[in-house]
Amino acid sequence: MHTWHIQTVHGEAESLTVGKTPAELDIRGRVDITNCGFRRGNTTVIQPDEMNILKAGDTGILSGTDHGADRLRSLLSGGTVP
Repeated sequence: MHTWHIQTVHGEAESLTVGKTPAELDIRGRVDITNCGFRRGNTTVIQPDEMNILKAGDTGILSGTDHGADRLRSLLSGGTVP
């Protein structure tokens, strides 16, 4: 059985996600999480739509397993999803 948590993951400038929307990246499908959003400065976006483009320094917010968080961390840090 997996334990679910709400976690945050910081995005890096060299990430392949910068300039793309969460939908374009299929974040939910690729990293196995149920809900996602992001925080940029003092603004929090829950359930981002096609107008929300990710920028360097955004912090991803997710509801999912530790495994899902690790996968999102890899994607936002400039790597690929393991």
